[in-house]
Amino acid sequence: MSDPDSEALAKIKANPFYYAVALMESSFNVNAENKTSTAKGLFQLILQTRKNLRVTNWRSPAQQLQAFERLLKRNKMVFKTEDPEKLYAAHYLGEPTYKKVVEDLPLTEKQEAIVNYYVYKVAPRIRKILQKVMSDGTRK
Repeated sequence: MSDPDSEALAKIKANPFYYAVALMESSFNVNAENKTSTAKGLFQLILQTRKNLRVTNWRSPAQQLQAFERLLKRNKMVFKTEDPEKLYAAHYLGEPTYKKVVEDLPLTEKQEAIVNYYVYKVAPRIRKILQKVMSDGTRK
C-alpha cells in the first residue's frame, strides 16, 4: 500500500480535470510557490483559501488534493455547473470575482484587469490543456 501523498498524486494524474488544473497552475509541481501572491502547491491555492480549507501542510499532495476537491465541490454547487472551463475560471478568478462575471455585475478596476488577463491569456491556454488531457488522456 502506498502512502497518502503518492495516492493523491496518482489520483490527480488519473483525473483529466484535476491533472489539467495542476498542469496549468503549477506545471504539476507540488512545491510551486507564486512569487507575486500567497498561492502555493499543485493547484496554487492562496493562503486564505488554504486556511479556510484546513490545509496544515501545503507541501502535502494529499492535503492539496483534499482542499482542491472541497473547493471544486463548492464551485460546482455555487455555480451549478460541471463544465470544466467554467470550473477552472471559478478556480482561477475566485468565487467573488467569478460570481460577478456570471451575474454581469460591475467589477472593480483590479477585478476587471484580472478578468481581462484571464480571458485573453489564461483561458486559451487552459482550453488547450483541457482538450489535450480530456481527449487523449495525456499524462506527463
